[in-house]
Amino acid sequence: MRPFAMVAVLLLGGTSDVDGETIFFLVGEFPGEEVHRDSYVLALSDPGDIAHARRLIDEGPRIDGAIVLAEISPGADGVNRDHRAAGAPPWSWHISRFLGFADFTIEILDGWPGFVEQDVPGWMANTGGQIGFWSYTVVEELTPVPGDTNWDRRVNLDDLNNVRNHFGAGDGTDLSGIPGDAVPWDGLVNIDDLNAVRNRFGAGPDARHSVPEPGGLGATLLGGLLLLGRYRRPRRIVPRGEGVIREI
Repeated sequence: MRPFAMVAVLLLGGTSDVDGETIFFLVGEFPGEEVHRDSYVLALSDPGDIAHARRLIDEGPRIDGAIVLAEISPGADGVNRDHRAAGAPPWSWHISRFLGFADFTIEILDGWPGFVEQDVPGWMANTGGQIGFWSYTVVEELTPVPGDTNWDRRVNLDDLNNVRNHFGAGDGTDLSGIPGDAVPWDGLVNIDDLNAVRNRFGAGPDARHSVPEPGGLGATLLGGLLLLGRYRRPRRIVPRGEGVIREI
């Protein structure tokens, strides 16, 4: 952390109760000043906040309100990942409440995502569960990848397993991506999600993974369906000999 004296927090916009479409942004180091080369995900739904985040992407941190001030909570949420690392590994903490864009924050809130990851309980205790990294700002808008179920922005076997493990979950109300719900989100985990994974298998922003042959993919998806059916197939009684029945 930088050895500066405490300074007041100057917020632009601040928190809001106005909710709209949720847009996901990547927060990383100021362009050209990368040292730690890590990042975290910020979800915004207020139109004013979204507009300001997009302006930061277009114009850079020279505009007012470049620093993201937010509350965090321990635990992975399936969304907050380090998209600047190979495989986009999840962090063991996530943004629980966006507080606003700031010009300055108090010294104890400075740091970086990887520093928080080293000791999440310690960070929570020392900062009251807030972050305000001085050299980080919004650098990219994260466009969801159709068929992605775990927010690593790739469509692969992990997504198939995610659909299988959560098949039947959801009530259609949470459209921000429940576990197993493939983009485009509908708040349900069902056959539509399996089809979304099948149709976009191998998709991703960097094409680091290969697309399997159609036959192999079909067999994999069929295997996933059979596993699902294993737990949902209705039972019937079949006669077996005189006075004996069995279940299948």
